Amino acid sequence: MDRNRREHKPWQHFLTDVLPWISLVIGALGIIAPFIIQQLDNPETSLGVTLLTNSSLVQIDESVLDDISVTYRDQPLGNLSLIKVRIENDGRAPIDAVGFSSPLILEFPSQAEVIQARVSRTSPPSIPITCRIGGNTVVMSKALLNAGDQVILEMLVIDLPVEYQQPMTVNVRIKGLSGPIQVKVATSLADRKLTIWETIRDIYCLLLTALLIVYAIERLIVLRKKRLTVLRSSSSDLEAT
Repeated sequence: MDRNRREHKPWQHFLTDVLPWISLVIGALGIIAPFIIQQLDNPETSLGVTLLTNSSLVQIDESVLDDISVTYRDQPLGNLSLIKVRIENDGRAPIDAVGFSSPLILEFPSQAEVIQARVSRTSPPSIPITCRIGGNTVVMSKALLNAGDQVILEMLVIDLPVEYQQPMTVNVRIKGLSGPIQVKVATSLADRKLTIWETIRDIYCLLLTALLIVYAIERLIVLRKKRLTVLRSSSSDLEAT
């Protein structure tokens, strides 16, 4: 019997002494690692431009052009579109005014004309950035954009072709940023459903990690109590002898 106890003692030692610490470390890594990976995955310098809204406010069918006339500054108006764009520093490093070798320019097709543009919101609200229009372009002023800063720009554009899913291009030159900036389109409803499932998955993983940590802490408390009990028993035996 003593031999069998000696054979099983290493496994008992692993289950009671080592496994709780391993569970605690794995649980802590499960919480910290996703945030570290997300930060490392983001490039040092990056600027994102996302198309949030591309909606037609006024659109006249060619078959009724003889009966209906809509003008802007005495010129016939075919359609009027509302374009909303988010400009975000999605990198890890700030981009200051000096970092912009050239201002950011949003350019629409040559037949289109921007009649109004404004910065509707910034995050944080204190970003001193403005815009000006010129024909089919919108020129943004240079301003410091820290990591995560966002600028929401709203524009009214006339004679924008309806078939354009991405109605503009981005022209800018930034220190440390190579290659052109592609305009991203805001996620569709299907993408949002996918994002919800990804969120549920992440919450599930966090709950499992939390349970693992709770288990590890509980086992360590039990182990400590057992050791205290053994020490007290040993001290009582010594006093008795």
